[in-house]
Amino acid sequence: MQVPSTSIVNQVASPTNFLAAVSVLGGDTASLPVGQLLSVMVLSSASGRATLDASGQKFLTESTNGMKAGDRFQARVRSGTPLVLELISKVPTSSPNTNAKIADPNVSVVDVLASRPDGLWSVRIDGKETLARLPDSIVAGQRYVLQVNRTSNGIELVIPEPWADMPVQVATAILRSHPRSDIGQVATALSAETQAASARTAIPKPVQEATGVVYEILSNLAPRDRPPASQELRQLVTDGGLLFEAKLGRAAAQEASLPAGDLKGALLQLLQTAHELGQAPMFKAAEGAIQAIESAQASNVLSQDKGTQIFLQIPLYDTGHWKTVSLAIERETPSNDDVKGSRSNFRVFMHVPLSQLGETWIDAGLSGGTFRATLYIDSAASRARIGEELASLRADLAESGMREAVLEVRQPNQIPHRFRQLGAEMLAGHPASVSLLDERV
Repeated sequence: MQVPSTSIVNQVASPTNFLAAVSVLGGDTASLPVGQLLSVMVLSSASGRATLDASGQKFLTESTNGMKAGDRFQARVRSGTPLVLELISKVPTSSPNTNAKIADPNVSVVDVLASRPDGLWSVRIDGKETLARLPDSIVAGQRYVLQVNRTSNGIELVIPEPWADMPVQVATAILRSHPRSDIGQVATALSAETQAASARTAIPKPVQEATGVVYEILSNLAPRDRPPASQELRQLVTDGGLLFEAKLGRAAAQEASLPAGDLKGALLQLLQTAHELGQAPMFKAAEGAIQAIESAQASNVLSQDKGTQIFLQIPLYDTGHWKTVSLAIERETPSNDDVKGSRSNFRVFMHVPLSQLGETWIDAGLSGGTFRATLYIDSAASRARIGEELASLRADLAESGMREAVLEVRQPNQIPHRFRQLGAEMLAGHPASVSLLDERV
């Protein structure tokens, strides 16, 4: 997916793709919402220091080159000591008529198919094939988020200038084009397609090599012989494609080489190579995997904008089939009983469709030295079996350093209403407050 670099805000929990990061030196820092998007204005900037305003709250930060009074930024506060303010994108200055409302551009996901002799391009806009005029920098075989202008001479697609609400609008366009995919089904199709293609000798060698890279990364990220360990789960988030644009941003800022070992990067390379060598129709599963990754990225942009839970999917190989573990992760406010300075205050609600237990929902929280988990299991026999093992689980958690372990097993009809709603949002892939309807006239 190609979008302007200043608008890419598609990371999990702690984004790292931004224009600049400055330390917060003082002021009303307690009111700054950690992890949420906010609009800030530069009140003054001199001698390496800047005074900023966020919703009437003033605070002092380091200054960056080019930061001047009157500048406005979309920003996010990152936790740490001291706090760090990430300047994600600069908001364009308003027009001379400050009372006039400037409408945000209409943006859509555009697949660029092929050029034509008459100067038009065959494209697919939000899944519908049509003809349009494109900028010279556009490349066939790629997918973009572009501004759609419908004129008397037909459709004109342009690269949009950044605007304040751009990350949210781009994310909405992506989810409108391809909603949440089931990562278990994606892993099944991608594994079979790449394994078969890498073994074929009739396809061009560059395509075969690119296919082998994708298959190797997928095998490392999602093992078949056992459930993933904690390090592998961390690697899945880091290299599963969700943070690919962040890696590109860091590489560009540091003038380093492009990141290797990322699933999204390898998939994009495979699709581009296949398109150039006329093999693109062979890789429908690879295209579907890209769409699944971008849907997950978009979902988390919307979650961060709304200040709601982060949604993740984990492929799990169970009894010969790939299944999907769905998670909603939220940071909780520490209680007075928590260990002072603890950062491990998280709550996770997950759906785990295991063959041996049946449909299982888990509400788990880690706060300081206390671990709490409630398992909602459909099967009465499974509930009884897990109930017998709770004492052993508590002992294991105590040995691992947990101060307290509170474990329960209940029926699914006892799931609280809030978590029922959260489960529906988690399986839909976006917060309930977000509308994906295209309201353009």
